[in-house]
Amino acid sequence: MLVDAGGGNQILALLEKVNVDINELEYGFVTHCHTDHLLGFVWIMRIVMYGYVKNERTKPFTIFASRAVLNALEEIVKLTIGEKLWNKVVGDKVFLKEVVDGQHERICGMDFEFFDTMAIEKDFPQMGFFIKEKGFVFAGDVPLSEHLYQKFSKQKWLCLEAFCLEKKRSNNEVPLKKHKTVMESAVVAEKLKAENLILWHGEDDLDGTRKEQYLNEAKRYFSGKIFAPDDLDIIEGL
Repeated sequence: MLVDAGGGNQILALLEKVNVDINELEYGFVTHCHTDHLLGFVWIMRIVMYGYVKNERTKPFTIFASRAVLNALEEIVKLTIGEKLWNKVVGDKVFLKEVVDGQHERICGMDFEFFDTMAIEKDFPQMGFFIKEKGFVFAGDVPLSEHLYQKFSKQKWLCLEAFCLEKKRSNNEVPLKKHKTVMESAVVAEKLKAENLILWHGEDDLDGTRKEQYLNEAKRYFSGKIFAPDDLDIIEGL
């Protein structure tokens, strides 16, 4: 299952580096409509759709997302890849499945509970998911809403966004109205008594020291194990 894919065809190169065959992917999940989460899926769809045409793929492919995301993806793919191909495979080999708050789906042999992060931007909601048997909470790229604190307390894995270091707050005043610093996410994880904290959606302009600086800041506020993965890092134990 591929969760979010932004930017463009870079996702194809990254998957190739870790020997992930796109024709073996069975599921996708897109949190929301922003370009850094959605546009890579246009390239994934291109590979998947032509895979059926060329008889290189047999497995069905299902994308889970809000109705707003699915509508946007459909429009972009039809315009850039072709409506004829879309009509040929979508509904037969490719499936777009809308998810709403509280919905459960069996994916990769596990029960996924989808939830609305309550970070509503006009008509584009953002969705996260919870895998109870793994104790894994993926809260999207927005702060975890306080009304979910009790539900997701004492979980094994808490995946939170960390837009920048606290010392860079003054440089990121506008985006931090919708995001949190490393310190703030670490404080939330400590409050929720999580075992492990995964910090993602971070800045990439720290001259190769992002992981070190994120870990150093987070450990001052969170007593559990902390991960600040780079692209292609594998997290053991998940």
